[in-house]
Amino acid sequence: MTTPEKLAQEAAQILAHIREDTARADSLLVRLRDGGMSWGDLAALIDPDDPPARSSAQRRVESARRRLNAA
Repeated sequence: MTTPEKLAQEAAQILAHIREDTARADSLLVRLRDGGMSWGDLAALIDPDDPPARSSAQRRVESARRRLNAA
């Protein structure tokens, strides 16, 4: 049986991984854009099955840039 403490520890580990993965993804998106990748290509990378609009891709990359600059 799993105790609440074990569940909390597992949740904390998963959240830490999410933060790390998000930081890596942010860095890669910004580097790809700064390297010349088009907004359309970035949108397709963000969601290959349903690429967001160009403006959504721009907002995503600019949000990533702000998070990186704040870190």
